[in-house]
Amino acid sequence: MVAKVALDEQLLKKLQQAGELRVENMDGVPIVLMTVDARNQLQQAVYDDSDLTEEEMLRMGADQLNDPADWGAPEMDIYDTMEGIDLKSNGSA
Repeated sequence: MVAKVALDEQLLKKLQQAGELRVENMDGVPIVLMTVDARNQLQQAVYDDSDLTEEEMLRMGADQLNDPADWGAPEMDIYDTMEGIDLKSNGSA
């Protein structure tokens, strides 16, 4: 869904300069509006794991898989089931 938002010239200029604009809706809920370029840069920074090998990424997540307060919690099994992960191997190859 794409929402249409009206910005005055001053707010539009701030959005274009900073790449993002922090606002609140009528109920006071904080919202961040971003330009597509800023969003793409953010996604690249967050998801660009090219510096890590697959082995390093798996090692980083291994503790979370067995932690009963994290992904190892019993109620988290539903996500493994949805992704088709073999629960006996705990997702490891």
